[in-house]
Amino acid sequence: MDDAAAEAEALRLRLAAVARKWLEDPRADSAGNITHAASQKGHALNSLVLAGARISLSEHGRVVCSFQVPPPLTDSDGTWHAGALAAAVDNMCSAVVFTVVGAPTATVHYGLSYFSPVACNVCAFPMIILYHDD
Repeated sequence: MDDAAAEAEALRLRLAAVARKWLEDPRADSAGNITHAASQKGHALNSLVLAGARISLSEHGRVVCSFQVPPPLTDSDGTWHAGALAAAVDNMCSAVVFTVVGAPTATVHYGLSYFSPVACNVCAFPMIILYHDD
């Protein structure tokens, strides 16, 4: 492996590690550090919707995590609240894009289709988000 390829691989690994760190603790900044300034930016929603997520893989263009729905994220029927689900998916997508472009992103528009509700504390399920650049 030449120096350029080694540097590119090191960058990919660093970006994947930062994305993982941010998903585990949304107070982390874009360098993966938890600073006083980063912790003051109001990350309550991100911290709540990702609480308990287990990141099993973070690599260039892909993040896989398992998640068990905690009771505070449920609706009156005891299923995962659609807004909390959308926020979790948005955070996962941002982390995946970060592994590729190396910068924080903001969602402009996306759509979700809900097929069936996810019950609280019933099972862990994988969320696999892929980035594809056409």
